[in-house]
Amino acid sequence: VVCAVGMFAGLSTNAAAVTITFDSMAGDAQPHTESGYEFNATNFGAVRPTNFLNGSFTGNISAFPSFGFDDHGIVMTRSGGGEFDLSSFDLGEPFSLQSFPGASNFRITGTRADTSQITTTFLVDGIAGFQTFNPVGFTGLVSLLFQSDGTASADENRSLDNIVVTASTTAVAEPPLYMVLGLGLIALAYSRRR
Repeated sequence: VVCAVGMFAGLSTNAAAVTITFDSMAGDAQPHTESGYEFNATNFGAVRPTNFLNGSFTGNISAFPSFGFDDHGIVMTRSGGGEFDLSSFDLGEPFSLQSFPGASNFRITGTRADTSQITTTFLVDGIAGFQTFNPVGFTGLVSLLFQSDGTASADENRSLDNIVVTASTTAVAEPPLYMVLGLGLIALAYSRRR
């Protein structure tokens, strides 16, 4: 009986993963909204679409802050609030940035509902094209900041794409359901006893 009631006490499920491609962006946006998520440039400016990699990656649209990633960034949240988990994202460079000193890092910082944060920095290869990054432990986030950790001349040429996230959802049984379930289990136990 206790097990059955405990099963319904709080059911936590995960929605299906979505991939944010930015392909619907037609121009600067503040915020850009896609697949239930919002993207805002920090400080000032806007989220800007770019297709600078179309020469080798046909049909690809990606996003970056209109003032570059050096002093600014892009903050991602769920539309209307809520938690989400980050699985992966692509970071693009239009040309080799190996000659830029300090152009090798890209940082993401996730904030959770309890205000704790998780941060990691990725080593960027500096070669034209996209790299896929798979951060570990970026779960239960309420916001996520994408931001470069290098020089301005390199950062403003970076671009985000294919962000894979899963919205966390919690389904909690309503109190009337508890009462009906409890009464039903008591009746069942009583009838078996007789």
